[in-house]
Amino acid sequence: VAAALVLCVAGLLVRGRAATAPVFAVYLGFALITNRLVTWAPETFFNRRFWQWQVATSNALEFLIVLDIVRVAFRHWKHARRLVHVGLAIAVATGAGGGAFAFISGAPDLGMLSWLETAATWSFVALLIVAGWYRLPLHPFHRSVCLGFALYLGLYSAVLDTLAHGTYRTLVATFDPVAFAATVGIWTVAAWHA
Repeated sequence: VAAALVLCVAGLLVRGRAATAPVFAVYLGFALITNRLVTWAPETFFNRRFWQWQVATSNALEFLIVLDIVRVAFRHWKHARRLVHVGLAIAVATGAGGGAFAFISGAPDLGMLSWLETAATWSFVALLIVAGWYRLPLHPFHRSVCLGFALYLGLYSAVLDTLAHGTYRTLVATFDPVAFAATVGIWTVAAWHA
């Protein structure tokens, strides 16, 4: 995962795509740094508290990536921008419902994480749906970023979280880095594409 992140960041910098998606560049840097911290100093960083902070920050950055892409891609399309804002509001409300369910079911610390992850996932989906509906010319790199997040977060939320309970917990823990590395691979190809 770290090697894929380094290649992706290098592609962003060499091809000048970091200016096209600055929040995404911050997200990748954050992912790389936190990945290395856990690897190089597990006695300090391989714990539940750091993981919760890392996931919450990642999900918040994902939501900011959506807002950044909306700001750039929808600036000339007033009706599409209004519709995507409605979609984002629905995504946040949907996430709040999932977070409330996690809180009520006895996992208050996971409630916020569930809310952020669900809101981020549906935000990317809403963005792609509205862009497709209005046939907006999303920048190919923005489209790759959104598609990567929608696939990774959607797959992880819908499938992996469902299987994460019980006997499949170890399999899910093993598959997550593989799925994330594949997603970063999509972004790396898009970052280096001329």
